[in-house]
Amino acid sequence: MKRIYASKKGFNFIRLFHDNIYFISDDEGTEWKGIPIDCACSKELKKLGNVDDFAYAGDGSWVIISPNHHVLSTGVDNDLSGHITKFYNDQRKRNSKRTLEIQEHHAGIRRQQQAIERVEREAAERVEREALERVEREEMERVEREAVLRAERLSREMNNELVSILEVRIIEELKDITEQEIRLQKRKRSLHDSIEKISSESRARIDSETTGTIVTTPTAAADCVICHTAPSSRAIVPCGHHCLCDDCVVTLAALSPEARICPLCRGEIQSTLKIYSSSR
Repeated sequence: MKRIYASKKGFNFIRLFHDNIYFISDDEGTEWKGIPIDCACSKELKKLGNVDDFAYAGDGSWVIISPNHHVLSTGVDNDLSGHITKFYNDQRKRNSKRTLEIQEHHAGIRRQQQAIERVEREAAERVEREALERVEREEMERVEREAVLRAERLSREMNNELVSILEVRIIEELKDITEQEIRLQKRKRSLHDSIEKISSESRARIDSETTGTIVTTPTAAADCVICHTAPSSRAIVPCGHHCLCDDCVVTLAALSPEARICPLCRGEIQSTLKIYSSSR
């Protein structure tokens, strides 16, 4: 005991019995004296090691109390044995129940934590999924916009190309028609000059041979000088040439300003005048 005190260690308990028998439990372990080493009590104490309490009767019966356990020798009073046994049974039940409660409590905490983690994980996945869907949607919209812009650009280019081709073709056609008109007018003037030079008898014979044929003057109305299919129904302002149909006037109006010229005199077309001919 002096050594324990000197080393500043503590005692758990000290039990003194008859015939100078004692039992000490301290920070270094347990020590007993006066109990035969080869007896059942000594062997049990040595086997248990960690002892909470110890009782030794004069008749040689003994009781060893250890954590959650007890050992009784033969000869211990039945009432005492029953009370001790009941106490430890009740203690084991309480400990088992408490252990189950603690386990269930920890299991509940784990379940709650798992639920929180699941909600957080699902929320993070939802945010990530929505972000991915937004990126995909924006990419699709961008591709669609580019496709629409590309289609519109191609359409404009094709329209411009078609208009350019149409302008060139109309200009060439107008040039050809103008040249034909000039040649026709020259032939008409030559024909009239020839008719003026012949005698009245020859003129009468020519009239009889060409009955039903109308010789028009340069200003008389005829077919459209562009399409040669529809009758001319429009006079050009300011030159006054009566040489276009309604459809060709619309076509000329769609051309560039430099291409909107009279097919006969090549003068500027400011507007057109609708000419209504009387039916016979």
